[in-house]
Amino acid sequence: MNTVAQAWFAANSDKFNAADVPAIKSALEKMDDGKAAALAGLQLKNPTTGLLIALFLGGWGIQRFMINQTGRGVLMLLTAGGCGVLTIIDWFTIMGAFRAFNYEQFKAIA
Repeated sequence: MNTVAQAWFAANSDKFNAADVPAIKSALEKMDDGKAAALAGLQLKNPTTGLLIALFLGGWGIQRFMINQTGRGVLMLLTAGGCGVLTIIDWFTIMGAFRAFNYEQFKAIA
């Protein structure tokens, strides 16, 4: 793994699911310098920020819009978070959804 990829992984490893880390390390080891440089421009979403948004503004579905889940965001917006049910579910699942979104973004570059 080159130094750019190592530095990127050290700074962003908390933004991925633990189960995805071996695959990410493997992809980083095989990555050429051009792709490694593209990682610097990758905008990863912070799962903790997603949780805070879900806790305070979850009824509006803002956290779902942030990870390009527009359909679920509109559903939550129009139904006040599914009458609160979807909002409560998001309190427990949104961090995983953010980490899965980040992994998909990484796979698109790798």
